[in-house]
Amino acid sequence: MALRILEVYHPPAKEGDIEALLDGIEVVKMWHEKISTTESLTKILLTADETGQVLNIIEKKFGKSECFRIIILPVEASLPRHESDEKENNENNSLINIKRISIEEIYQKMVEAARPTYTYYIFIILAAIVASIGLINNDTAVVIGSMVIAPLISPNMALALATTLADNNLITRSLFASITAYLIVFVIGMTFGELFAVTPTGAEIFTRIDLNLFYVIIALCSGVAGALSLTKGVSQLLVGVMVAVAILPPLVSSGLLLGSDYLMESFGAFLLFTVNVACINIAAVVTFLFQGVTPKSWWMRKKAKEWVGKALRTWLALLIILVILIIIYDYFFDISIY
Repeated sequence: MALRILEVYHPPAKEGDIEALLDGIEVVKMWHEKISTTESLTKILLTADETGQVLNIIEKKFGKSECFRIIILPVEASLPRHESDEKENNENNSLINIKRISIEEIYQKMVEAARPTYTYYIFIILAAIVASIGLINNDTAVVIGSMVIAPLISPNMALALATTLADNNLITRSLFASITAYLIVFVIGMTFGELFAVTPTGAEIFTRIDLNLFYVIIALCSGVAGALSLTKGVSQLLVGVMVAVAILPPLVSSGLLLGSDYLMESFGAFLLFTVNVACINIAAVVTFLFQGVTPKSWWMRKKAKEWVGKALRTWLALLIILVILIIIYDYFFDISIY
């Protein structure tokens, strides 16, 4: 189980208040240090799932103090090992456990993720090149490798989180990171399509133009998995591959086919890509809401509720239109010719 250390800087002689505030909350260990005559430090070792609750409790008590500050530190390991009582877990945990890491920790991760760097774009370029080669050569292993490289989960999850928290700045950053990545991937795919012989008959490309509504379910599962991996504080690597499955190959396929003058097929692959993006965002926003990821202040919660309502209505309307287009595409485009 993931652990965190909270370093709480607070006015002196308040250690007893903190212990009383956290009475009833499972804390692995707590210790106090006196820094100066005007400031004390309390360190709290606890599970990542309890971090959000503890942060809220302490901030309400000391948030207005001049010296107040909380620093969250990840714990790689701790001895002796901390293991929750199995019987207690079985009694208290429902079928779906809504415990999560703190909103502050989630937000900080997404702020960093929505700030694209040279490394981010290098990985996007490499992933697009590898995916293009894999799709042209019908090499499944290479296509999978490209999805491992592609850092596409972060901007998508950042956009969903920004919507849930009504954070305009994060929405702008995540949209920029996503759109620029999509453009790079598409242009690289189109360039490969112009330079090399591409046909829709290869199995890897064919599966991206042979559309069906099962892909909607896959994309929804990808969005839920991505949001849960973030709120639970677990590794996003494998989940990132799942999100990349829904985004990278269809977009590269669309570029490849357009570059080789297969316009109808390119449109079909692009339809699949767009449906997947809409489904991932819908599922991620709903999952964040279910996990209790909301702004702290009541006025921001009211604003966020309006934003989420508008965003979900927009995404759902787009999804309905896209599903109708898929049905029309399947009706007029005779896939059996391949």
